[in-house]
Amino acid sequence: MRVCATCHAPDALGADGPPLLPLKHGAEEFLQIARGGKDMMPALPAATITDDEIRSVALYLATIKAPQ
Repeated sequence: MRVCATCHAPDALGADGPPLLPLKHGAEEFLQIARGGKDMMPALPAATITDDEIRSVALYLATIKAPQ
């Protein structure tokens, strides 16, 4: 919520940024994208969110079934 919801919405279904559900990346690839940026996604510095927090977000998103 603190970092991702602004662009990806509180429900992770997208707002200014694309939806994060269904999750299409593993935790390590998710981390690489968050750190390096990709397309519209800006790189997130470690001062904003830690690597462990990013991995936790990916693992959490992997548990959520995307609405049909």
